[in-house]
Amino acid sequence: MQDLNIESDLIQTIIWLYNQTKIQVGDQEIGLGTGVIQGGVLSPTLFLIMFNDLICELTESGIDSYAYADDLAENGFTKEKLLKAIDIVERWAENNKMKINKKKSGVIFHMKKAKKKRSNTNSEVEGYPIKKEYKYLGITIDSCMNYEKHLELIEEKIKKGMKIINIMKWKKVNNWKLFHIWMTYIVPHFAYGGLIF
Repeated sequence: MQDLNIESDLIQTIIWLYNQTKIQVGDQEIGLGTGVIQGGVLSPTLFLIMFNDLICELTESGIDSYAYADDLAENGFTKEKLLKAIDIVERWAENNKMKINKKKSGVIFHMKKAKKKRSNTNSEVEGYPIKKEYKYLGITIDSCMNYEKHLELIEEKIKKGMKIINIMKWKKVNNWKLFHIWMTYIVPHFAYGGLIF
């Protein structure tokens, strides 16, 4: 944080906060030695500060990357760039004493819609599974950059929410409560990711 010219008082406050933080494991209370507080307001920002040098190295290597909180997506347009990105990320993780869960990670090859099959029949790249579709930040994307499956999932969620609203309407719940339920459970499905649809 000092390298990013963050004021020392703020750094000391964050250090104090993390020194006070404990996690419960069974009956035992343990201090938080590494990582960020799950659900903490500062956690996404702190993780991005830590991620910063990785993002810079990927960018300097000509690799587009997208990061939010603890999620990272890299865009390697060639096999060489993909392998370079994997090497950079794995080296960074090792240097920062982190372990990448390859089972929760994946590689997706983007192809033109007309192309039915990939010529490469491998099921993984450097231990990362090749997937036909991938869920990133809650949005499911397939290898043709198609969002149809995601939209089908949203449609199902909205249908369930509308059923609940209709039942409540039938039971004479007042319009003000129905409006709040609509705004809380239905509208977010339309809003999240709406820019890319």
